[in-house]
Amino acid sequence: MLYSSGRITPNINLPIIRGGLHLREDSSLDYESELCDLMELCMSPDKCPTNREGMVFDKSGRKEPVVFDKRPTLSIQGGMVFDKSGRKEPVVFDKQPPCLNKWDDKKKGTDTKKGMYQYLTDEIRNAASQVGNIIAGGNKRTNGCADGRLDSALKEGPFLEEMRAKLLQTNPTWDIQISPPRASCDIIINGLQINLKMTDCKTSDNSSNKRAIYYSITGQTDYPYSSTWNDFLAKLEEAKAANKIKTVRDPMTEYHYLVKNKSTGEVLFKSIFDIHTYISNPSNDLQINWKNEFANKEYYTSDEQYLNKVATLLECVQKSVRDMMQRNSAFAQTNIRDLL
Repeated sequence: MLYSSGRITPNINLPIIRGGLHLREDSSLDYESELCDLMELCMSPDKCPTNREGMVFDKSGRKEPVVFDKRPTLSIQGGMVFDKSGRKEPVVFDKQPPCLNKWDDKKKGTDTKKGMYQYLTDEIRNAASQVGNIIAGGNKRTNGCADGRLDSALKEGPFLEEMRAKLLQTNPTWDIQISPPRASCDIIINGLQINLKMTDCKTSDNSSNKRAIYYSITGQTDYPYSSTWNDFLAKLEEAKAANKIKTVRDPMTEYHYLVKNKSTGEVLFKSIFDIHTYISNPSNDLQINWKNEFANKEYYTSDEQYLNKVATLLECVQKSVRDMMQRNSAFAQTNIRDLL
């Protein structure tokens, strides 16, 4: 549990801690939640760096031991924290503080949930932009100073592994799971389901996934591995009866596409409901033209248009199913024995 205090009275001289805790060396209120992150760390029995155990890092990257006389406590009356010199400094709370989320991004002036989502998606875009690029004039891979092209030898598996490693360098506490083969998504990052597309953007891409669509509409993960569109309809009707169809957007429970242009190295990261144009296809149900999506990179669906966008997606798939039935109706209704 993280807390935000009513006020912090002293100037606490604490070192910078990497991995999500960034304590500034002044007494402004901006770092109060990070201070509480440190308090949380200290109160964890398996993480508390007491008696010169545990290491933190200052701005230069130098390791310094943190010494605590005793484990600090949080209370309404105020706890006690200790910097590396051992000097005691009080943390004063005016009242029981409210909970905060670790990903709260105050700089963007958004509420906690939106700030969390924005920070997560920005980090994923940045990491994906660095993975697999090659140096201009050669085929040597690099983490920077690249000409934008993607190493053609790089496959999805190694791409995901490298992106995961980059994300954990700056966010070591994140939960990042690379999915097994045949799963409905390629990677899950802090609960966000993501499908990786590595493309040259020359053709439309097959993007039909019943489990992903159902999850995005309901937030539920109980969809069967194999199903027909009739089964899909039955599950939606069941979800509606149980009042589980989302009526407002929750991007953290929406399926996302992470697209890397193999020719330019450009990255696109979007929710299924922020796709500009859904394309029906009788053979593949749903397609997306990534060249068009890159051209409409800034397009997104507002909260007011959310339910209309959901309906547009389902109607696109419905058209594909109808066209498939009509395209094959003659064969379906023919008496085969009359042909022999």
